Amino acid sequence: MFEIEKQVPVPPYGTARTGLAATLKNMDVGDSVHLCGGLTDKNRLSSAFSGFTKTKAGAGKRFTQRKTSDGFRIWRIA
Repeated sequence: MFEIEKQVPVPPYGTARTGLAATLKNMDVGDSVHLCGGLTDKNRLSSAFSGFTKTKAGAGKRFTQRKTSDGFRIWRIA
């Protein structure tokens, strides 16, 4: 069973965005970025990649990721 919490305010729309899409958009082939903290869950990261590559800014770009001791590293490979 889940804990029900009361009086938790809803954050303004868009505040949960991580800025990952802007980072991916600016990466050149061979560039990498290390992620630690909020986006270290593999499923969330894969979902972010999938969403980005389906956008106009992400068309034709390919990325790969590897787990590190304290997060993930992302490389742009194409």
